[in-house]
Amino acid sequence: MNVMNSASSTLNEETLQPVPTNSGQQRRYGDFPTFPAALDYAAQGNAGFNIYSGKGVLLEALPYKKLREQAIETGLRLLGMGLQPGDRVAIVAESDGDFARIFFGCQYAGLVSAPLPLPVAFAGKEAYLATLRGMITSAGASAVIIPQIIEGWTNDIVSGLGLVFAGSPAELMARPVPEMPLPEIKPEALSYLQFSSGSTRFPMGVCVS
Repeated sequence: MNVMNSASSTLNEETLQPVPTNSGQQRRYGDFPTFPAALDYAAQGNAGFNIYSGKGVLLEALPYKKLREQAIETGLRLLGMGLQPGDRVAIVAESDGDFARIFFGCQYAGLVSAPLPLPVAFAGKEAYLATLRGMITSAGASAVIIPQIIEGWTNDIVSGLGLVFAGSPAELMARPVPEMPLPEIKPEALSYLQFSSGSTRFPMGVCVS
């Protein structure tokens, strides 16, 4: 949940303008071979993501062109840690620009993202941590991104898991962008893991190409 005081809300309203919903491009219907190919096309237009708080305040206007640039940089940061294409990256997911940057960064880097839930639907901290650790292990994650809202639980979440990286989006974005090529992304490659809700049993990961 995004909590903002009235002064911050007013400032955002005055300085941010939403990205237009009309891209100005010819509409294409699912004929892209990969996520990067889709974003490459979208980045040629005018549209993007508008990210709002629960109170309807515009928090970030993120054109697809800017998202593409940030995603490529994020993907290079992840590869610069020693991650290899095919490695899994667990993302505890808030509905914000950081999730989009990291998810698409994984796509450009050939890494397999695994979006994981925030603790809104769990019966207490311990149950959530146990489930989250189980999902990270089930995904075979080599890195975990943990948003600021639960940053204080990082040690509890990742202790003993032997990860290449575990930290917040801000910590990831603060890392240098190495000069190295991005891998070729093939349509048949594993793209991301989508976990089931876990309402009837432990969440199961579904592989999506």
